Amino acid sequence: MRYMLLLLFVVGCTKQNPNLCCTDEVDCANVGLEEVKGCNEGLLCRGNQCIAEVCGGSEECDADAPYCIAPPDGRCQQSCTDDGECPGAGESATSLFCEAGTCVECRTNEQCGTATPVCDAGACRACLRNDECASGICGREGACVLETAISYASPGGSAVSNCTPNEPCTLTRALNVANEFVLLRPGTYQQTQPLTVAGRRSLVGEGNNRPTIQNTLTGPVFKLSFAADVTMENIEIFGATTGANGTGHGVEVAGGSVKLSVTNSMFRNNEASGIEAGQANVEAFDSVFTGNGAGVRSSSGRGTFERCAVIANSNGLNLDAEVFVVRNNFIARNTNKGLEIFPSAPGNIVEFNTIVDNSVGVSCIFSNGLPETPFPNNLIVRNGVNTTGGTICTYPNSIITNVVADVRFVSPDTAPFDYHIQDGSIAIGGAGTTTLMLDFDGDPRPMTGADVGADELP
Repeated sequence: MRYMLLLLFVVGCTKQNPNLCCTDEVDCANVGLEEVKGCNEGLLCRGNQCIAEVCGGSEECDADAPYCIAPPDGRCQQSCTDDGECPGAGESATSLFCEAGTCVECRTNEQCGTATPVCDAGACRACLRNDECASGICGREGACVLETAISYASPGGSAVSNCTPNEPCTLTRALNVANEFVLLRPGTYQQTQPLTVAGRRSLVGEGNNRPTIQNTLTGPVFKLSFAADVTMENIEIFGATTGANGTGHGVEVAGGSVKLSVTNSMFRNNEASGIEAGQANVEAFDSVFTGNGAGVRSSSGRGTFERCAVIANSNGLNLDAEVFVVRNNFIARNTNKGLEIFPSAPGNIVEFNTIVDNSVGVSCIFSNGLPETPFPNNLIVRNGVNTTGGTICTYPNSIITNVVADVRFVSPDTAPFDYHIQDGSIAIGGAGTTTLMLDFDGDPRPMTGADVGADELP
């Protein structure tokens, strides 16, 4: 009995060593600790003891305290205090700057390289927007384009300058200089002849207000030559008229094998078409087509149209031959046909569009022998004729109705004719399963139970 009492007394008086530490479950079990126990600032866990380790550089430290504080302290600790302590033990060799106690890759864009030119939260990344680049243009692969590779144009530019940032030139001259990129300063560019574009070219409008390009005589504003590879971003193409100098297209494809990609641009009041695509491969994203004879007319090409507003043209999208992707668009108030599609090959996608108040909503005419093609999750409302065509075209999980009140558009009958949906709309939750992540406005869509049409109610 006396022995047992003595044993209890000894056990009860045992005190844990305050310098005891462990790094993982196995290590902790070996020294009788129930959970991982680290050390205070400035100490390292060595042999399950917290000790102050003297160092000559951060490479001598470890992940528990990766930064070597400069002499006279010469200790490894958990936070850096100076750039000279970077990178810490185990960190990337590019983490050269101490910020808020941690070594990071950059503080400013100037500390990043050309391939990843933007400093974001201490890390260098590719550019996403033009305004992230000092030159004014973010290139196709996410690197800022050098000023020497850009022709700078302005409405009052010189016809003989070198098209530099300080001495911009006319748009005509900018297109004749052998640079892939053309940056258009804000304002209105009034041309007296069509602008011919050949080769690989990128036209980018500067600023929040799109620069406007107009041919004040007759004919197209732009003509794209054979095999041209052209991008247009943040520009407005306006007011082309038909006459002795040609047909009034905003952009006319004058040769075959052309690629045209349009982003955040407007095609307005062009007498013939906003884009006369011919045999081109055309992409249009986040753009507006309004007041044109046709928003886009493709006679024998292919194309992709996403998040576009195709409003108040004579014809909206007239797409003939090959394969087209048409999704997340508002197609409304076109006086003839909203979407006219004549595919001659399988694989066409028409989904999540709001097609409303056109004389004909969807005219779908497939070539004989093609399999049945579903056009799902479209909101087709109050068109003179909602859908026309053969039985090959089907509309699963779509809503086709003339009862506009049930759809609860924001403003379907008065300007500015807003066809976003409101609470109580029959479009809410009616779509089939989808992999489309975003709606017209960039709002997220759920994979199941999404809303029908271009707008996902937030």
